[in-house]
Amino acid sequence: MVDQKTFCTIAMKYCTQQSRESRVV
Repeated sequence: MVDQKTFCTIAMKYCTQQSRESRVV
């Protein structure tokens, strides 16, 4: 299982990437 802390970090990174892409488009 993935650690909650690690999952949170990955989720934040993913959300940031998605927001940046959406902003650029």
